[in-house]
Amino acid sequence: MVLFLFGFICPPLWWIGSCWPRHPREQGGKMAERWQKLNMIMSLGFSVILIIAFICIAVLYSKAK
Repeated sequence: MVLFLFGFICPPLWWIGSCWPRHPREQGGKMAERWQKLNMIMSLGFSVILIIAFICIAVLYSKAK
């Protein structure tokens, strides 16, 4: 839960939260698994937005030259 909340300040924390802990059901039960899935969804969304932003910047930069 902490990694999910701080992910809004530092989005790479969502990447960490989506992989850690390895076996959420054994360590934290169903809620840990839920937070891990939310971290995974947010990290994928952030990654897609980041890739689109890089592509847009590259296209704009190449047209400027």
